[in-house]
Amino acid sequence: MRASHDLSRVSTSFDEHNIVPNAGLLPAAVLAQRIDLAGLIDRRLHLAKHGANGGAKGG
Repeated sequence: MRASHDLSRVSTSFDEHNIVPNAGLLPAAVLAQRIDLAGLIDRRLHLAKHGANGGAKGG
């Protein structure tokens, strides 16, 4: 998954003192982008002849 925004510029703020954060996929997407997960998958994963774009699907 390629993020459609520059995730390094994303910020969050909370206006409640007792809030429990629920960020969903944002932290995972930021981490995957920062460590180049798609590139890592492409370098390490070898799919059968019909498999394509492993990095894009896994990262």
